[in-house]
Amino acid sequence: MKKALSLLSLALAAAAALSGCSEIQYETAVTTTPATVATAETSPAETTALYTDNLVQTVKIKEQDYSETYQLEGNTTAEVYTALDGYDGDGYIQLTNNNMAVLAVTVPTSQFYKITAYICSADSVVTLITGSSADRTMSPEGYETVRGAVQGAYYVSESVAFNPFAIDGVYLKSGLNYITLQCVSGIAYLDKVTLEKGSTSPDSRYNITNRLVTKNPTLKTLCTMNYLVSVYGKKTLTGQYVTPNTNTEINAVYSSTARYPAIRCSDLSQYSIYCNTSDKDDMTDLDLAVEWAEKGGLVSYSWQWYAPSDSKSHYYSVNTDFNLDRAVTEKDISLKSAEELEELYGKDEITKECYSLVLDIDNIAEKLGYLAEKDVTVLFRPLMEGGNSWYWWGGSADSYKWLWRLLVDRLTNYHGLNNLIWVWNGENSDFYPGDEYCDIIGEDIYNPSKSTNNPRFMSTRYYSVQYKGTAMTECAVVPSPDDLYRDNAMWLWFAVWRGDYIINPDGSLSTVYNSLADLKYAYNHELFVTRDELPDMSSFGIE
Repeated sequence: MKKALSLLSLALAAAAALSGCSEIQYETAVTTTPATVATAETSPAETTALYTDNLVQTVKIKEQDYSETYQLEGNTTAEVYTALDGYDGDGYIQLTNNNMAVLAVTVPTSQFYKITAYICSADSVVTLITGSSADRTMSPEGYETVRGAVQGAYYVSESVAFNPFAIDGVYLKSGLNYITLQCVSGIAYLDKVTLEKGSTSPDSRYNITNRLVTKNPTLKTLCTMNYLVSVYGKKTLTGQYVTPNTNTEINAVYSSTARYPAIRCSDLSQYSIYCNTSDKDDMTDLDLAVEWAEKGGLVSYSWQWYAPSDSKSHYYSVNTDFNLDRAVTEKDISLKSAEELEELYGKDEITKECYSLVLDIDNIAEKLGYLAEKDVTVLFRPLMEGGNSWYWWGGSADSYKWLWRLLVDRLTNYHGLNNLIWVWNGENSDFYPGDEYCDIIGEDIYNPSKSTNNPRFMSTRYYSVQYKGTAMTECAVVPSPDDLYRDNAMWLWFAVWRGDYIINPDGSLSTVYNSLADLKYAYNHELFVTRDELPDMSSFGIE
């Protein structure tokens, strides 16, 4: 079962005020034949042109002051209502149950626009989609939507008046454009939409530091961060998730594009103490990561953490009885030995939940330590999408931040792991642990188009005090390199999700989400970095 690309999940992932909410079926393996689960690297298909350079296709943006208001009751076919007070014009429209309203707008020039919707609602989410209203499609859940670019979402928690909600950085071409408003949660009352000259990210947001959370990083880890700092805003690294213990997905990409992704992305979930679906002593995936690094590639690991519960373990909160709030303690346990922790637990000074959490952190430290011994730097992304209630580590911002900081302190200060670059993927500013606990910010985006997701990229600026590199840590579709350049939305890297997002059951390339032509174009584009283009990370930036 794949991660559903519902507009609700897209909306919750796209709005700056929302938690990320993409569902991940991590325990579902890709069905493959033994021949396609080969760990060795493959050769490119004969039909693939080797290493052709695709140059940037620039777009001229002509900025012009502009402001226009569209009354939705007069410019869409939606039914008009008048029961509520405070609306402009002759009334307002109502959207619910995945209903949508299409607004045709004509703008004078190709540039970035800020699109503001005036909405009244007790609790609703309305997505903003740009694209032809005639290009309809069915969502995975079976309702009709528009096959356009989801630019963002308006989240209205509670309002008794028509208040403005804005999404900036939306690129529209001069002339006729279609804007679709679709309610994917709750009931929304919409009065009007205003379009005005917008903006995109300034170049200054790419001025980031190479300072790491890890105080004494390995030379290779420091050099890797030096490299990421040097390319941020100029290039975007390619990344691909693999089915653990294989290289199936990256081999499929290489066979079709003649390029390997710069980053091999995998997951440590199988090594969680309470994960009973695989052999915890199987080092295959870690050895594949070591081999990848030895061949010049970068390594990323997420940790889809099975909750430390004896009775009901899972990473989804609804499938486990583990309560993170019960684990939180005011005691500084980050540097306590296993014996000291056991003593605290025996004296009821910490709970079973707290004790079990730390034991599992110590367990995962062994696997990360194995990579450290092999001088493999890890882009480490634990506790992903924390700002939602889907996972047991989400829900409470205070408990999440306590766990994140404990994880950082335990792994770096107690276990002395100095090969980690910490990627925070909380997707909600309330869950941000602080600049001193984060190296890179990640966003998971399952937009079914090649959109740059510029409004989402722009919104991440407000998580941190200092500028941080920002990566598209999960996605379904490879973004357009030309549009990234146009929008000045140069994500540090993107990483396409594994399984049927990129391969067929036999391990061959799937073109359901990414066409062969688009993949070839992207992987051979001057703005996208592939493995063969990475420098030697053992000395980069060191004079």
